Amino acid sequence: DAADDPAVWHHARNAEQSIILATDKRAGLKTYNMRGELVQQLDVGRLNNVDLRP
Repeated sequence: DAADDPAVWHHARNAEQSIILATDKRAGLKTYNMRGELVQQLDVGRLNNVDLRP
């Protein structure tokens, strides 16, 4: 499995708008909603980690 290193961005006013970001070590970056549905995929090549800053 190439999915790795998730990070959660929490929407302070509406938790349903929070997103999960995860790297796909073979393809790039993927974002998911809180129901686990794919929202966006950025095929930018190999990535290692994803981090969020406040």
